[in-house]
Amino acid sequence: MPTFTKAVKFCVIESTPDTELREAHNDFAMASQCSIEIISMPPTNVATTLDALRAGAFDGVIVSRELVGTLILDNIESDAATGAIDAYNFIKPSGDALCAVNVDVFGIHYAMTASCAYPQFRAALVIGSGPLVRAALYCLVHYFQSCVFYIFEESDEIFTNLEKSIHGMNNDIIIVRHTNVTSSPAVSCVVTDVPKDLQSGERTNDIRSLLSVTFHTHRLHFSIDQKNIFLNLGSSISGPDLTPWSFLALRSSWEEISSDLLQKFQTQIMWQQVAVFNSNLLFHESSWVKDTIL
Repeated sequence: MPTFTKAVKFCVIESTPDTELREAHNDFAMASQCSIEIISMPPTNVATTLDALRAGAFDGVIVSRELVGTLILDNIESDAATGAIDAYNFIKPSGDALCAVNVDVFGIHYAMTASCAYPQFRAALVIGSGPLVRAALYCLVHYFQSCVFYIFEESDEIFTNLEKSIHGMNNDIIIVRHTNVTSSPAVSCVVTDVPKDLQSGERTNDIRSLLSVTFHTHRLHFSIDQKNIFLNLGSSISGPDLTPWSFLALRSSWEEISSDLLQKFQTQIMWQQVAVFNSNLLFHESSWVKDTIL
């Protein structure tokens, strides 16, 4: 068993233990030749957890995916993305204060630039309205200059709230409500947070129809560098297996970015937020490898 001199200590606020999160951090720690300790705290102990963070008991606090967007904290700062999305999943010391950070935005940015040479200026079909979808839209607007979103949403209230959230990011964004599941809008990106376990059920047949026609209509026939992107950000109970929606995308040469892949990039970003050493690691073909250019 190797002995490491560098160590990172995180606390996770969670209702139930997140084994996938721990696996992701353990894998990154091993690749970085560092030790990692993760402490679990229930959401009822948030105040105590933040006091411990201020006292230096650990390096950062992770908010589990199931609780993102539900915790309201007082007397802490936040980054711009957190303010726009109204959700965060990491808290770190910042000088004499604490700062809430949305690492989903950075993770999606990393994943898109790693998967596609030209991620800019994409119109997107949006299916869902949760924190991960809003993080993806913030990333598309602020980093990739997207300016047109087609929203597929049955609820008038949810559509109105999402429209308001997007215009809060940039009031010039064009938003179109898409309702016809037999026709595709002109898009090169699809964003969804529908849970993976619902992607094979009858409850989502309409969405499956819309995705099928969208992926097929915009099937790629040109440079491999200019990929269409499927941000399939729904959570999964059964693990990282491909879903029927994944296969629809792959058959039409769309590049899927899953929540499982996103978690890998999020892990690296969390370490970068708190660690005092540099890591020259890249996630390539399902594992962390050293970047020999650095």
